[in-house]
Amino acid sequence: MEKITDLTLKQYIDILSSKSSMPGGGTTSAITAAMGVSLYLMVINLSIDNDKYLDYRTTLVKIREELEGFKNQLLSLIDEDVKAYESMLSVYEMTSNTDEEKAIKAQKKQEALALCAEPPMKVIQVSLACMEYASKLFGKTTKFAESDLIVGTINLKSAINSSYQNVLANIKYMKDEEQIDGLKNLAKAMVEKSKDITRIINEVIN
Repeated sequence: MEKITDLTLKQYIDILSSKSSMPGGGTTSAITAAMGVSLYLMVINLSIDNDKYLDYRTTLVKIREELEGFKNQLLSLIDEDVKAYESMLSVYEMTSNTDEEKAIKAQKKQEALALCAEPPMKVIQVSLACMEYASKLFGKTTKFAESDLIVGTINLKSAINSSYQNVLANIKYMKDEEQIDGLKNLAKAMVEKSKDITRIINEVIN
């Protein structure tokens, strides 16, 4: 499949709304997160040379560099999610006529499920890391674009929640209980932390 990041927005939306199972919720979560961090970057770029915020310029330059790195990670995760799902499709195409083939297919399915859980886990991690910059930006960037910081934060929070559902969807069919618990607990902890950050941000803006 052509890289999602090489498609136009219309091409992506058309494919997403078709009967194809790819791209799916994983790519939309990563894109939502990428849009969120991009809004943070837009606000920084609007503020960084504004005379009113020169005292924060050094801080904003550093934050911009770090958020650019996160944005690039999220763009990579859009296509990484598709590749992971393709690995699962290849498992379904495997023959399972003999006991040996069935055993091999079952093992490959477990490996593919673990692989499919990786991109949404990474989206959660990166989105959470981005959200942690929100409180540092409020008050240090132009109030003209404060609503964009809020929308960016909402996007990142949405990406975390939706990616959490994608993680749950994959671990649901895993057999390794230790692996299941590890992924579920880590993802859940990050979701809870994002709630704490949201509460802090609400206190800052209200």
